[in-house]
Amino acid sequence: MAFCINCGHELAESAKFCADCGATVESQQEGKSKRKVVYEGEIHKCPNCGEVLKAFASNCPSCGYELRGVKPASAVQELAHKLEQIESQREYEKPVGVLRQQFRDQQISKTDEQKISLISSFAIPNTKEDLFEFLILASSNINLDRYDEEANVSASQKAVSDAWVAKFEQAFEKARLSFGHTQEFAKIKAIYENKQTQIGKSKKKSLIRWIGLFVGLVLINALLFGVIGIISSVDSNKINQENQRLEAIVSEVYEAIEDENYTLAKAKVANIVFSGSTSKEGDQAAEKWEKTRAELLAIIEEAEKASNNKTNQMPSTTISEEPSVVIEPSTVDAIATTGVDVSNQIADFVDSYEKAEFDKFNSLASENGLADTRIYFECTLDKTEVLVADDTKSILGYFTDGSGNQWLVQMHVIPIVTETHFDTAKGKEVVVKGVYSGFSKKKNMPVVILDEMLIVENGTVMNGMQKLLDE
Repeated sequence: MAFCINCGHELAESAKFCADCGATVESQQEGKSKRKVVYEGEIHKCPNCGEVLKAFASNCPSCGYELRGVKPASAVQELAHKLEQIESQREYEKPVGVLRQQFRDQQISKTDEQKISLISSFAIPNTKEDLFEFLILASSNINLDRYDEEANVSASQKAVSDAWVAKFEQAFEKARLSFGHTQEFAKIKAIYENKQTQIGKSKKKSLIRWIGLFVGLVLINALLFGVIGIISSVDSNKINQENQRLEAIVSEVYEAIEDENYTLAKAKVANIVFSGSTSKEGDQAAEKWEKTRAELLAIIEEAEKASNNKTNQMPSTTISEEPSVVIEPSTVDAIATTGVDVSNQIADFVDSYEKAEFDKFNSLASENGLADTRIYFECTLDKTEVLVADDTKSILGYFTDGSGNQWLVQMHVIPIVTETHFDTAKGKEVVVKGVYSGFSKKKNMPVVILDEMLIVENGTVMNGMQKLLDE
């Protein structure tokens, strides 16, 4: 069944004309058989010479006519217009406190949700000019502060910017696939690459800031731990040095005990006091040395008791009925040559002290039983030397008696006296009185702790270490 294309009336079979309007049926059927041509889009021509213009042309390639007043792409213009309308309806909230404002900044407003929906659903244009205009619009709306962690950018601003970035990427990909090998694409590519460079710099700036902050924290921690380590190392070194000092004193204590010089041993034990760091390690060391000091004192006490018991078991010595003070002729002669009569002074000086016989005292106190005997002898001071035992300095004197025998005398301690205190007596005849303390195996000499020393030449009396012990 056929119908008239002019009026729609039903046509009879083999009819050549429409019975209603009279239109020719053959011409209608002939028109049906012809292919229709549909023209879409617009052709832009030069208004001066009619030459067809390419995209982005600013001058006619034939006549050079300058093109002005080119209308913007309608789709892009419509998008921008709709966004402006949505923004104009935004409701601005009243200022609030910091906490509530922070909560607001984490929420996406209704206005921005509408803008994001419009941007996401926008159909990307097909023509070069439209794409170019849209990329410019999208690029200008990408917020670079969105990539800076320290920038004050709300959740809404980030979401809107991300929507533009996504559409910006889509538009560029469409342009690359559609006409990526044309000269016009170079302009679109330049816009895209420039924006990507800006985004990269903003991200890099934020990353550098975070890296700087991290490195700063690492350096601060390293510095703190380094300082703590240095302090700990210094404390450890001080503790080690103090331990070595006290260990040396302990060795001297045992040496004095071996020589049966218990008075000296006790004096040295008194110096075993830890004076290092007050750290935990230092407190442990101090406790250790306090125990060591108590143990040494007990050892000295036991050794001294054993020595006294041994002495008591020895045969008693015959006490001479003669006066204990005897002035040898050599001493009287020496005094006479000085022109100063010190005979009476010497007699008073040695009163109650026993005149020493070298052979009698030239052995260990445990063997001869004469420990703590108060003796005197006439001699010459040959030299003095300083004995250094860590923080303790004492002056030792080497004396030779009239028979050529040598005696070792512990004279005094520094800084109570100076190192040169006894220099005035060097090379001079003197009378030494003190307490016999034992025998030095190293020096191979009997040892006496000096009480006082009288210089025969002028009668000068000099005090010694025993004075301190007696006090």
